[in-house]
Amino acid sequence: MKDAYYFSHDGNARNDPKILMLRAEYKAAGYAHYFMILEMMREAHDYKLPLPFICQSIAIVINETPEFTDKFICRCCDLGLFIKDTKYLLSESLLRRMDIKENLSKSRSESGRLGAMARWQNNSKVMAVKESKGKESKGKTTTTSASEAAVAASDGLKPVNWVNCKSPIQRIIARYVELGQPALYAHATQAEATALFKVQGKAVGPILEQCGGDVSVALRVIELAAAYYGKKGLDWSLYAVSKNCGDFLNTVKKEQNYGTIR
Repeated sequence: MKDAYYFSHDGNARNDPKILMLRAEYKAAGYAHYFMILEMMREAHDYKLPLPFICQSIAIVINETPEFTDKFICRCCDLGLFIKDTKYLLSESLLRRMDIKENLSKSRSESGRLGAMARWQNNSKVMAVKESKGKESKGKTTTTSASEAAVAASDGLKPVNWVNCKSPIQRIIARYVELGQPALYAHATQAEATALFKVQGKAVGPILEQCGGDVSVALRVIELAAAYYGKKGLDWSLYAVSKNCGDFLNTVKKEQNYGTIR
């Protein structure tokens, strides 16, 4: 259950006026059916269930007949719990909650990146100062060490050549930065790249594991994630990709079956 999909659920949802009307008509089973359908939406790629064939799948999940399921969904729509258009069955409440969750995840990821970068830069300055002070009494050695420390500090400000990223983790992070943070890709310094590798690198392992260790598949997953989050106008992180990797992998497998990628 560690990798199960998550969405927030009000502790008093059972007392919501719309839910109370649903419970009055369908008893506790109606409450259970409603949340099972919500869980299916949460597992869907864009948190929406495609119509019309999804009704048959819902019927299997809630263990009811297709006729009952269709009437139940219509009643949920009448109560304002769901919305059904010509293409999808969706929940405005779920979409709103997931948007909040994704933005919070993005905010935490960015805070972690900036915090790691600040710690790295601060540690570099402290080490340079300590080295310089420790060798002040050693004549030429002092001059040489101070000079080396200055060079080391300046190296951290040099721009990154992302093409030189050769390891699987570095290649995946470089592709993520190129697609998800183009400004950083164009102007990142060595210090910023080091901090980014440290923060985002922890999410690459789970992605590679889900991709069977295949770097080309993992890179394609990153590309699909960039297209998905970009279409929704959301910033994203590799942590978000690792949690939703299964959805992107399904698309990759379809592409492989049809020969889109090799």
